[in-house]
Formats: sequence, structure tokens, C-alpha cells
Amino acid sequence: MSSRTLALVLTLAGAAALFFRTPEEAAAAIGLLGAVLALAAIWLTAGRVRRVLAVLATLAWLGAVALAVSASVIAVIAAMSGLAAAVITMVRGQDWPGWSSRYARPDQISEDEADNPRMMWESLDRGMDPTRRRDASPDD
Repeated sequence: MSSRTLALVLTLAGAAALFFRTPEEAAAAIGLLGAVLALAAIWLTAGRVRRVLAVLATLAWLGAVALAVSASVIAVIAAMSGLAAAVITMVRGQDWPGWSSRYARPDQISEDEADNPRMMWESLDRGMDPTRRRDASPDD
């Protein structure tokens, strides 16, 4: 199991256990905040933003642990699970891939494509301006 999958599983398990099994509402609320931050860090971001969200998630999960101590053993275990996920995200998150740009399209066609009539028509189909070069400014 990859560290990213482990962080995701720990986050979801901790948040679910806090939400459904904890009588302490404050611990559950802070745990859910930590889960949202951790999920955003795991799936939606990369680089420094991922690191910042992981630190914020870690702080939220630490707050949930502190509040859960007075609630029950399950709440403490759930909060520790989320805390572990946030720490894994903070430590290993920079190695995880970010959102893919696989389906992103360039704004202009390249020089080689501009000389090919077929590529010119395909660029029109994609909604691009085939007469606009990559090195041209948008004001030209």
C-alpha cells in the first residue's frame, strides 16, 4: 500500500470514527475539519500548498486528540489515526503526484503544426487560433 493510500484510509477511518462514535461534538467537528484539510492536501494540491494544508490538518487532528481524551478510547484512536494520516501527508506528500495536465490543451499551435494543413484544421476543431504562434503575445 502506498503512503498516499495509507494517508487517505487513515483520514477517512479517523473522521468516520470520530463522527459516528464520539459523543464529544467538538472533537468530531475538529476531526472533520482535519479530514477536509487532509483530503484537500492529499488529492487537490501539490508542493508548498500541500505542505501547508498538511500542517494545518496536523494541528486540527492534535486538537481533536486533546478533546477526545475526555470522550472515549475510540475517539482517541480515531483522532490518532487522523493525526497519523496528516503526518504522513506532511512528510511524504511532496513525493505524490499532483493533478494531471493530461487533458489540458495548449493555447496555440507549435511552429511544426502551423505548416501542416491537417493540424491547422484540427486546431480549428479544438477551438484554437491556428494563425497565432506560441511566441506571439496575446495583444498581437
